[in-house]
Parts: sequence; C-alpha cells; structure tokens
Amino acid sequence: MAAAPLCVTLRAPAKVNLCLRITGKRDDGYHLLDSIVVFTEFGDHVTISGAARDDIAVTGPFADKLTGSPSDNICMQALVAYRAAGGNIGPIRIDIEKNIPVGAGLGGGSSDAAAILKGLNRLNEQPFDENQLHKLGLSLGADVPACLVGSSLRMQGIGELITPIKDVKPCHMLLANPGKPLATIGVFKALGADSLAENTALSPLSSEGMQAEDIVKAGNSLEPAAIGLMPEIGDLMGLLRASENVQAVRMSGSGATCFAIFPTADSCVAAARSLTARGIWARPTMIL
Repeated sequence: MAAAPLCVTLRAPAKVNLCLRITGKRDDGYHLLDSIVVFTEFGDHVTISGAARDDIAVTGPFADKLTGSPSDNICMQALVAYRAAGGNIGPIRIDIEKNIPVGAGLGGGSSDAAAILKGLNRLNEQPFDENQLHKLGLSLGADVPACLVGSSLRMQGIGELITPIKDVKPCHMLLANPGKPLATIGVFKALGADSLAENTALSPLSSEGMQAEDIVKAGNSLEPAAIGLMPEIGDLMGLLRASENVQAVRMSGSGATCFAIFPTADSCVAAARSLTARGIWARPTMIL
C-alpha cells in the first residue's frame, strides 16, 4: 500500500438550506425532502498528510464540542470507507480546523467528510470517479453527497438526488447560532402531522438568475418543530428580522443556526456586530 504523498488542504464550507420542504416519509422512517442548498465562504479547513500511523486532530473554536472517540468521527469513518472501497491510501494524519458550530444545521460534519473523500482522491494514484465518491458519501450520511458538490444545488429524496444549480446569485449572508446544539433526529421526531401532510415539492426552478432572498420565501418545514424544541431559535430569528436593511431570514436545515441576507457587506457586518455584542455567535460571509 502506497503512503500518501506530501499533503493536501481543503476548505469544508458551511452548507445552508435556503429553503426546505418535507415531501413525505418512507416506510423505513426516512423523510423525503426538497431543498435548495448553497455553500458559504465560511467553513472548516481539513488537511490530510502522510504519517507513520493513522491519526486525527481537531483544533479551532468548536474543537471541544466534539465528544466521543476519534474513531467514531465521521472523518475517520470516511477514511475507513474509502479504503474499504479499494482506495490505495497509506497511513495519514487528518487535521481539522473546526470553525462551524456543532449540531448547527450547517452540515459541518458532512462537509468535513466530503473534504476528506476529495482529499483522499487527490492522493490516490487511481482516484475514484464521481459516481463512486457519491456512493461513498451517501454511505456516510445523507448530506455528504451534496457537500461533495460544494456549490449551489437542489437536493431531493433523502439527500441522494442532486441537481446542480448555476444561477443562484452570490449575496451577503449572516450566520447566527443561539449557542446550543440541536440534534437533527430530535427535530424530525417532533414534526407535526401538518408538516407531513404538506407533501408539496418546490416549484420548478427558474432558468433566469435566482435571488437567494426569493428562494428563502419557500420556507423551511422544520422550523416549527425546531423552535418548539428550542425557543431561542425563534428569538434569534426575531433579532435578525429587526436588523437594518435585512432582506430575508430563515433557519438552516434542522437548526439551530439561522441566517439573514443583506444587500451589502457593510450592513451584514453591522448586524453581526450587534449580535456579537449580545453574546450571540454570528459570522458574516458570502454564498460561494
């Protein structure tokens, strides 16, 4: 088995659901969804380098929020899965700079795992094709295939049906988190009958350039359940809506992170400063 040459560093961008509809539930309990997803300049950073033995190290502001054995980390699982599929990778060290809050609805773990798969593929003398990586990603989690794409897309099914989108216009976005993790499984369990009864997919996408603030209007079916479990999400959305020049506010994914869209960098940064002064985690960024 060949040792990994040199090293590779990749950005693992935060994933944001501009809108999310629950369209049904499969017999095995998995919910079906329809969502427009974008990725931001803000995110984690992952470095893979050759080593004497496999190792993983996590630094950054949210490193201490990751609990459990390193072997249980989705990034180490990505390495195991890559090798099991035939990837010729020797011992490596994985360094993760954890900037994305944990349990935040920003796909941090999934984005990290996707970065690992892409990094391993760069180091592999016989890299896997796109379909093989997609299957590996889906085996790790429903959001990983979308994170492998890493650019604007429509996500359907349980997350495995991906349609790239090239016409969502870049915009200034503020990410804000109430400071508490929210388990995705808990939000889905708390879904009311009304959410499941909606069973409506998104309208066909426009062929013209789409404004993110218009896509947000399609809503997020998980918001009521998430706010019921964590009222602070509703309070945070209220603060964001009160920001000057704000164009749209929504919760991302299953929460707890919310986002607001602004017309300029200055207005986005001003809102971030206002929230930070209240002790709320807030990061101004842009859609990739």
